[in-house]
Amino acid sequence: MTRDEWRLTARLISRRVLRQHMAYRKLKTGYALAKACGFKHPSRVNNLLRDRTTCSPDTAQAIEEALDVVPGSLFTVEVVRVADTQHVRPAA
Repeated sequence: MTRDEWRLTARLISRRVLRQHMAYRKLKTGYALAKACGFKHPSRVNNLLRDRTTCSPDTAQAIEEALDVVPGSLFTVEVVRVADTQHVRPAA
C-alpha cells in the first residue's frame, strides 16, 4: 500500500544564468557561492552547477539572496508528487 505525498521543490531555470550571476558577483566557484550562502557543504551548489536541476526552496532562496537577485529569477517553486517509499509485503 502506498501513500502519495506532496512537497515543494525549487527548479533551476537556467544553469547559464546562474553562472553569469556568479561571475557578476565575482564568485568563481561553487565553493565560493556555497560559502556566501552559509552552507557547510559546497555540494548543495556544485550539484546545481553540474547536473541537478532541483533543490529545496530554502537552498534556492539562500542562493538568490547571496547573488542579490530578484526572488524567482533563478528558480521556480513547484509542488511535486512524491510516492511513499514504504512497501507492505503481501500476505502469504
